[in-house]
Amino acid sequence: MLENQSVSQRFAYLDALKGIAIILVVVAHMLGEGEFKFIYSPEIRKFIYTFHMPLFFILCGISFSISFNKGKATLKKSIYKVLLPYLLWSSIYLLLTSLSTKIDIKEWLIAIFTLRGRAPLWFLGSLFICQILFILIESPRKILAIVIISILLSLTGYYLGIKNNISLSDKYLQISIYRTSSCIIFFYIGWLLNKHKDFINKNIELYIISFIILCFSTYFISPPSVNLHLFNLGSNIFSFFYISITYSITIILFFIFLNNFFRYSLLSYIGKYSMGIMIFHYTPFQTMKYSKFLSEILFTKNELIFIFGLILCIFISIISTLLVNKKLML
Repeated sequence: MLENQSVSQRFAYLDALKGIAIILVVVAHMLGEGEFKFIYSPEIRKFIYTFHMPLFFILCGISFSISFNKGKATLKKSIYKVLLPYLLWSSIYLLLTSLSTKIDIKEWLIAIFTLRGRAPLWFLGSLFICQILFILIESPRKILAIVIISILLSLTGYYLGIKNNISLSDKYLQISIYRTSSCIIFFYIGWLLNKHKDFINKNIELYIISFIILCFSTYFISPPSVNLHLFNLGSNIFSFFYISITYSITIILFFIFLNNFFRYSLLSYIGKYSMGIMIFHYTPFQTMKYSKFLSEILFTKNELIFIFGLILCIFISIISTLLVNKKLML
């Protein structure tokens, strides 16, 4: 179904999916740190946390596979587009947070340089490791070996747990290694989806039906309380991977199928600025706080406060991104 589409159309569909993913990120944070409350909001937040970051890593795996070329140019691109923004914005987060509240600067620096990171910037640290591994490892067999090792590391980290009787740097490094191991698995799934896109496109309807059935099967699985940032994968790691992969691939398949019938103009636009939205919506910039304040002036019903606050939060984040785009590498 995508065989005859231009590269720009393919990236438009990926941008739309990134738009969905970043909206889910903002919604989850608004219902948590942003303190937007309404009926069922805890359940919605828990549901989103089971798959929104795995979805992002799968999409990044697809994008990386499409534009991938071996060599120094790709390595430099990953450093410039992922690692440097991670370090830059982590430093800005540190500065802004220290101006508004008392913080442990040493703890912040350890979090930054172990790539354990602060929410939501940890995503960039783990993404950089995923990209570097796929750039440096040449053969598919070696990549598969890395993925198998990542699975074993994820299981090891889950069942042994994160040790507390060690130094903070060692603890944060453990979290970073185990978490990134899980992220590599999702990134690899995205890589495979693009590599086998022609086969998937020929059987897209069958795959959609199959994954819808798998989605219904998750009804019988207790959804885990997940925080991938801290490598908290809930009460059952297998439930986490099953639910997160099933939901993510189902959403992707639907977007692939509908790509010939719809143009995702608004979602694609949001997706193009997903990194900026990720950075500017979060607490150091107080975007959620001010969005809530303005929404409460206009509305009294919690659901309307949330919807308008979401629109306002994304709008402010995009405007902020446009203002600093060229200078600060977004």
